[in-house]
Amino acid sequence: MQHIDLLWTGGWDSTFRLLEAVLQQRLTVQPHYVIDDPPRPSTDAELAAMARIRAGALLLDPAAEDRILPTVVQHRTAVPRDEQIRQAYKAVMQQVYIGGQYVWLAEYALSKGIRLELAIHVDDRAHLAIKDHVESVDDGFGSTYAVRPGDDSPNAILFRQFRFPILRLSKLDMQARATEHGYAHLLEETWFCHTPRAGKPCGLCAPCQFAIQEGLGRRVPANRRLLYRVLAPYLRAKTLAARWRAR
Repeated sequence: MQHIDLLWTGGWDSTFRLLEAVLQQRLTVQPHYVIDDPPRPSTDAELAAMARIRAGALLLDPAAEDRILPTVVQHRTAVPRDEQIRQAYKAVMQQVYIGGQYVWLAEYALSKGIRLELAIHVDDRAHLAIKDHVESVDDGFGSTYAVRPGDDSPNAILFRQFRFPILRLSKLDMQARATEHGYAHLLEETWFCHTPRAGKPCGLCAPCQFAIQEGLGRRVPANRRLLYRVLAPYLRAKTLAARWRAR
């Protein structure tokens, strides 16, 4: 069966891509979810969000049941290592700080022999690492971005297993498109916080900070947004120190 392979985390960006593909483009999607080691405190919340979103999509279009395939779930520890990818990551980190998840996601896609869609968007730090190494292509499922053929830079080596369908969009762009096509309410079911407090977003982890900074602060409880504003200078300093140590 022809389908796209998508890393689906239950978050805003990957959920937008899932719904765009399934409800607008009427494509079949094979979702993939890789469990970190140790599992994040948010893992159960992410899986629950995906179940709600899947059910909500079927309410909008019952035929979508056949277009959202059962999610492939794998633990990160079961993903084979690839030294070329790991060396490329180290080189990229000398240019820009990006999360270590891109290593094992690249290894995962390579081990599966797939071109995995990543929902990297214009405000992601990873966008800085790939924006000069990709070109627009049509891979049979519509327009997307992929690493340019012949590019042997560390950036290309790290990201060549991926496709980037929403690379030029912001979170607010996604919200506008979802509103236009009638599924914006499902984006509100997504989950993003890595360290929830009493079942609510903490306001302090990196995804919570990004949500606030990118115009979706309403999704963080008011008291946690206030705490973020009070601690913002400390959080920025902590982040810069962590990036320095990682590099």
